[in-house]
Amino acid sequence: QLKAARAKKRKHTFDITNISDYENLDDHIWSDKDIDERASNYFAVLLTAGKNINIWKPSGRPSIYFGGSKRTQRCKKAELKKAAQNNRSITAYLAPALASNIASASTLIGMESIDVESTEVESIEVESVETESMEGESIEVESLEVESLEVDEKTKMRLAIEELDGMLKNDKNQMDKGIRVRLQASLQYLWVRYQGQNRINSSTTIASSLEWGDYKARCIGAWAQNWINWQKLPRDNRGKFTKVLGLLDDERISIKELESVILEYNDKDLTKLVEKNISPEKK
Repeated sequence: QLKAARAKKRKHTFDITNISDYENLDDHIWSDKDIDERASNYFAVLLTAGKNINIWKPSGRPSIYFGGSKRTQRCKKAELKKAAQNNRSITAYLAPALASNIASASTLIGMESIDVESTEVESIEVESVETESMEGESIEVESLEVESLEVDEKTKMRLAIEELDGMLKNDKNQMDKGIRVRLQASLQYLWVRYQGQNRINSSTTIASSLEWGDYKARCIGAWAQNWINWQKLPRDNRGKFTKVLGLLDDERISIKELESVILEYNDKDLTKLVEKNISPEKK
């Protein structure tokens, strides 16, 4: 079979010995008389078509893909609307308003209305006492009111410290490690605050002892404040802890704004400013 195939091949091959044979071979294979005759006609057709303006008008369909035709876009929008009917809105994924917070807010509103009435009565009584008594007694009344507010904040901190300390002592490795670290950090923060330190210094000291940064220091203050308000660390619907307080409640931002507004005085500048406002008799 192989010999027969080779013999057939030899019959079809050309014995080329001269250069003229190459030329004859090209004419034999590639020559097409019809194309040569119609070439001038093809050029004339292209020339007339190029002069016609209507041929080069753009079609109604856009050259860029816009997501299908208008009908398919309408169908897609209708499908998305149907799918969005049974789903929750984006506000559902934000931090939920706690029922206890709402209840406490309603009770606070009622207490504030009572306090306003009581303060009005007390102010009338204090005015009558001031007219009859000396100025020193009125100062003592005001100082007592300020001390009661400070004691109220300290009692809240003390109660929160006792609750956190007892809960962490009674825990037998059943609590999540992340929650335990947050509670321990907030306990140390509240203890430092109870000793008299301000919020920024106490949060930065606890964060630096744990090798945390400035952001985690702000988080510690937020966790502790949440524990004082609700006796727990609230989470949002995605299961993540609420981290930083609002911008208006952040002490760092308020202090930076105050430093930008308030001018820095030296001792000499302060003495000059005081001397201008004091009369020479009182010197």
